[in-house]
Amino acid sequence: MQLELPLAVPGARSAWQIMTERAAALRTGPTARAIVRELMRELRPDRLWLPAYCCPELVDGAAGVPVRFYPVGAALRPEPAWLGTRLAPGDAVLAIDYFGQPPDAAFRDFARTRPEVLWIEDCAQALASGAPWGDWQIYSPRKLFGVADGGIGHCRNAAYALSDLADGKASDRLTDMAQLAPLLWRLEDEGEAQSALWHAAFRNAEAQSGTGSGPGISGLTRQLLQAIDADRAGAARLSNAAVLHRLLPSGLRFWEIPPAAPPLGYPVLLENRDTVAERLAGQGVFCPVHWRNPPSPAQEFADEHALADRLLTLPCDQRYGTAEMTAVAEALLDAL
Repeated sequence: MQLELPLAVPGARSAWQIMTERAAALRTGPTARAIVRELMRELRPDRLWLPAYCCPELVDGAAGVPVRFYPVGAALRPEPAWLGTRLAPGDAVLAIDYFGQPPDAAFRDFARTRPEVLWIEDCAQALASGAPWGDWQIYSPRKLFGVADGGIGHCRNAAYALSDLADGKASDRLTDMAQLAPLLWRLEDEGEAQSALWHAAFRNAEAQSGTGSGPGISGLTRQLLQAIDADRAGAARLSNAAVLHRLLPSGLRFWEIPPAAPPLGYPVLLENRDTVAERLAGQGVFCPVHWRNPPSPAQEFADEHALADRLLTLPCDQRYGTAEMTAVAEALLDAL
């Protein structure tokens, strides 16, 4: 007997459907970063432009392609005018849907005017951020849902499709089962008596996830994503973010208005970020930092590096509701 999984609510869109529908081609991998690496290895752009505020591991995914950085500033908004004078045919540009929100319309319109450039939309923090605009969208479902592995590459432009890649064997994935253990531990710890232990195990599993090529997304993760009601999850994230936005003082908010697309989390700006994060963890509120050490040169991108010292991401995902968000807001204010 294999593991039995629930079916999504009839008529609802599943997480798998949102991340794969209407694709000209798909590519799955052990992580989102692994798919970026495959894109670079096979398509071999002349240069890869990364936002100055990004995950350091993205540089590892460049696979030897020369990396350049472009400014996004303290508001995390790409600057089309800056890029427009520097891009050349054969370049690739990766733009991030920060905390699940797409770049603004001016940037998306600019991308459409430069078809000689490969555009990669990094949706690792996004569930449903609006109409896709890039040639490729790269998703990381394990950042949004309780799944153990996987990245999904969604190609909209057949001109940039990759060659076929055979799926890995089930036995190839046995080494990835450590990714599943913290999720099961969390599931069984209903009273969260061991929250510090399973959270540490989860962070260790995240640190061990690689960027190299490997088997595609596991069958377990694929079926779980097909069973998740993504519309319900997205609505819960938006509702929870709105509660935090209402309860927190404006001086702490990164966003001026509540998010329009389902957020990864609710980012706040803190002068003593690491101290506050430690105090929150002591209360069982675990808040990731996105990201501590951007790989761009600090002397050239001062705003982005200053932001990296202040941003903290509060949880607001579909596991929670108004009561939990109120408790998170109160815990944050107590920790300041």
